[in-house]
Formats: sequence, structure tokens, C-alpha cells
Amino acid sequence: MGYEIRSVREEEFTRFVEAAGYVFGGEPTEDGTQRTRAITELDRTVTAFDGDEIVGTNSSFRFDMTVPGGELPTAGVTIVAVLPTHRRRGILRALMRHQLQDLHRRNEPLAILWASESNIYQRFGYGVAARAASINILKERTAWLDPSPPVGQVRLLNPDEALKVLPGIYDEVRAVTPGMYRRSETWWTNHSLHDSKEGREGASPLYRAVWTHEGEAQAFATYRVKSEWDDPAGGHPTGQVRVREIHATSPRALREMWRYIFGIDLVLSIQAHAQPMDDPLFFMMAEPRRLQSRIEDGLWLRVVDVAPALEGRTYAQDGTLSFALRDDFCPWNEGRYTMEVASGEARVTEARGEVDLELSARELGAAYLGGTPLTALAAAGRVTENVPGAARKADLMFWSAVTPRCPEEF
Repeated sequence: MGYEIRSVREEEFTRFVEAAGYVFGGEPTEDGTQRTRAITELDRTVTAFDGDEIVGTNSSFRFDMTVPGGELPTAGVTIVAVLPTHRRRGILRALMRHQLQDLHRRNEPLAILWASESNIYQRFGYGVAARAASINILKERTAWLDPSPPVGQVRLLNPDEALKVLPGIYDEVRAVTPGMYRRSETWWTNHSLHDSKEGREGASPLYRAVWTHEGEAQAFATYRVKSEWDDPAGGHPTGQVRVREIHATSPRALREMWRYIFGIDLVLSIQAHAQPMDDPLFFMMAEPRRLQSRIEDGLWLRVVDVAPALEGRTYAQDGTLSFALRDDFCPWNEGRYTMEVASGEARVTEARGEVDLELSARELGAAYLGGTPLTALAAAGRVTENVPGAARKADLMFWSAVTPRCPEEF
């Protein structure tokens, strides 16, 4: 049986969100649906219909994402779901193919996503471009290695104040961090700073703290406190500080922001997710072993159009690299390429003769931001090196001085 694939209409949007809710186990609220609608462009949705019933959903946000040396239009893929009644019928593949063809027409050379399951999207050409660390530490073990006296001051902001102060700090960090994207005021209001009761999971409202020094706001943290006790009649606290985001424009600002988080009373531990892989926090601690860290896939990236993507970023080392790319899901990409880099700028042309490397779209996506070494992918059997040392050469070219990361899910 065939399924109609098209964008959702205004009068169908509530059903679109409800269909995704069936898959993710959520119960959409009226407020949540309105906020989702505020950040959704209907012509970017991709919907599968079985008659009048919505059986598959997909959408993307139009981001401007930082890449090494600049930024590029990037699709933030989201709300990908197929009803459990319609699994294994090719609907997901149809949704993903339709979306990538649309992004190709829109001249958006990159697509990114957070994966609900890590085995889903590699078949569609996505690779892990930025890994993420989830950390946990007991409050009693948060002593600094170098306990210098605190400087500056921290204050808590109300929602209106946060909307004025936090974006400036974020933008300074975003401008130099591959994988982070611009946030509009609408995005801040309806996503980054949104504080729904159903999203608190038994914890406090979202708190917003800013660190200032000499009159300048230089760091912020958004977090919740989960209050728990081992004895309701008294006893000892067993709750957590749950950090949503923490950003700083300097190492000192980051240290002072963490000092504030570690100083919050009446909790047992501090948790944070989607932290950078090179987080200096580990080296700040007197007992770094106490900082438990779990590494996981973070941001997945798909190169939608090879030449615009490769020419849209800068490179750490000049040179020439040729490769053969396999991409049966986006056949316009499949081919042989030569990338000539001079003064950090790339020119991409069709390759002639033997190529240095052979790889698929997912490996190119993984390596694109400079966070996943092609040498590691070659060691894993995912990249073929025809010329000895070519993968290492590619690593030096693609290297990013700032480790790629994406601090929020979307």
C-alpha cells in the first residue's frame, strides 16, 4: 500500500505532534504544541499519511551552524517518528529520502540531529561528528586542585532578564565552536529557556544564573535542583543539581560558574549532560577520579552536498586530498573528488586517477567538523586508505582548534 508523503497543513499540526507523542511515549500539552508550532516552519515538515491518518513524522529547523572558520546553513532534523502500527513498511526511509531531497533543493549543505537510538541514522549517511560527555560527581568531592579565592559575582535571573543577558554569552562561545548554531529570540523563548512543568521530572523550575566580573556578564548556567532526603523526617540530602547548560567566555569565567554550581547546598551530587569532550573541569578537580564521565554519541551530521560543504569551512593545513565517496541515499553526491586547500580555503573538483581514500557519506559526516579522526575510522575498517598516510593527512587538514559540540538537544 502506498503512503502520501507531504508537508503537514496548519489544521493538521496538532495531530502531527500527537502522532510523534505516541512514538516517544509523551502526552503533548496545548502549551507544548503551541511552542513547537512557534519554532516549526510547516513547509519543512515531512509527513506520512495512511489515508487521513498521520503515521509518520519528520521535520527540520533551519539553523546557521558554526563550522571551522565560519558558518553554514544547516538543517536540524527533529521529531522523526513512525507509529508502532506501521513499522517495517519503509516509511522511515521514505521520510528521510524525501527530506534530504528537499534540503538538496534548498541548497542546505548539512543536516544534523540527535538520535533517539544510535543504530538508526547511519544507513541514511549520518555520522557522529561530535561526541558528548555526561558527568556526575558527589558534592563532597568537588574540591579544587588550586583553591584560589572566588572573584566576581553570581546572581539569579528571572526569565525576562535571562532573555536579555544569556544570548550574548552564548553567541560569543558559539561563534568559535563547531556544532553550535545561532538561536533566535523565538528559539530561546520556546526551547532553550522553556520551562514546562512536565519537563521537570520532579525537580525544581529552571534556574538561570549569570557570573559577572567588573560589570561584564561572562558565564551562565541553567539548572534544576531535585530535592530528596534519605529520611522524610530529617536525615541527609540525597538530591541532585541537574545542569542543563553552562557556558563561559573565558577559562576563569567557566571555573567560577562551576564553583557556584558546586556550592549549591542541600544536594548530594551534581549532574550535567552534553558536556564537551575536552572539558577542563577534569583538570580543575583535586580528585579527578571522582568526576564520573560517560561518553556517548552526541551530534550526528550528514553532508547533503559535498562541494558546498567542503568549500564552506576552512582547514588547518594546506594540501591536496582525493577520495571516492559512496552515497546511494543521496546519489548526487556519489563520485570521486579532489580537495585542494591553499591558505586554509578549499576548492573541490572531480578527481582524476587513483584516489587517496575511499569512504561513505557517514564517514565524511563524522569527520566534517574535525571531531572524529579519519585515522580512527580507518582503524575501524570504515575508511579504505589507498595511499599510506592519507588518513593522517586528512586528520591534519580537518582538525579544529575548538572541539566540536552541541550543548542542547532539539
